[in-house]
Amino acid sequence: MKKKFGALLLALTVILSLAACGSKDPEPTVEPSVEPTVEATVEPTAEPTVEPTTEATEEPSAEPTAEATVEPTAEVMAVASAEPTPEAKPEPTPTPAPTPEPTPEPAPKTYKDGTYSASAQGFGGSITASVTISDDVITAVSLTGDSETPAIGGAALDTLAANAKANGAAMDSVSGATLTSNGAKEAVAAALAQAKN
Repeated sequence: MKKKFGALLLALTVILSLAACGSKDPEPTVEPSVEPTVEATVEPTAEPTVEPTTEATEEPSAEPTAEATVEPTAEVMAVASAEPTPEAKPEPTPTPAPTPEPTPEPAPKTYKDGTYSASAQGFGGSITASVTISDDVITAVSLTGDSETPAIGGAALDTLAANAKANGAAMDSVSGATLTSNGAKEAVAAALAQAKN
């Protein structure tokens, strides 16, 4: 027994001297045999059997069903009922009926319809103007002067009648037949004076 105790003491001394030198060979043989067996057999079997079964059976069955059936439908209902209201189309405003513009009254006529005659002094004698008016427009003028020189005043009367039809009493004179032109203007002006309203 003393030999065994001595051998044990010697072995302990060797172990302590090795530990003091920095050798860690004895430690891995002692620690792995004790700690892994305790931790591996006690802790992993206690935690996985209790926690996963309660969490897996209670939490997923209670929370997802409550959220899926209550919250999304409330949000969808709120979104569905809120969006169409701003997009509601306004009622079309009735188009006002166009106001008809009043028809302007016709301008008062300057002359009465009909044929009017008047005479005035020319170069050789009296010149007679006959003026026809229709719808406030001079439609025909004829000038006669039997006492006018046939080659000068008599020839100018046709030109003066054409001018009077276009311009009334403001007709142009014919050069070389000044007195005949002046008599024709006066006769046309007197005939138009009769036709005025």
